[in-house]
Amino acid sequence: MSIWNRYPNIETSEFRTLVSVTAQILLQHNEGVELSQELLQQSSKMNAREIESILSQLYPSSKMQGKIQAKLEDESWAHQACCFVLDQVRDYPELAKKISEEYDARKLKMTGVETVLLAGALVVLAMKIKEIHIGSASIKFYKANDAVKDFVCGLIKVPGVRDDERQ
Repeated sequence: MSIWNRYPNIETSEFRTLVSVTAQILLQHNEGVELSQELLQQSSKMNAREIESILSQLYPSSKMQGKIQAKLEDESWAHQACCFVLDQVRDYPELAKKISEEYDARKLKMTGVETVLLAGALVVLAMKIKEIHIGSASIKFYKANDAVKDFVCGLIKVPGVRDDERQ
């Protein structure tokens, strides 16, 4: 299922990824406009200057000095601006498809990396924690602790530990 089938009703993390992918695709696939990759890392001040420059050519009498930066730094306005751009992009089937494909690829890659990074930490925690306190509840974690240790031993085939010794 394409991200566009669920957009705009998506999680915040999905929204961030979609915005990021869309910006990257637009940057990579633009024609005739010389844009640097650094554009994606520019400060709101630098982006505001570029936007103001473009708008001042269209509306020379307008006074917008500093207003764009304030808007870009407002989370609600920035979200609305992103939604508006995404709505426009979605109207171009080929572009929307490319973004969706890249979104799926990035999501899989990010999930894999996050899982790899977090798996080690999660295993260490599960092996070391003896007790957990959640609110007023106290959970003895010994059984899970031992099960995780056994599981890891089984995965890496620890020498000297027979299968029948594992629970």
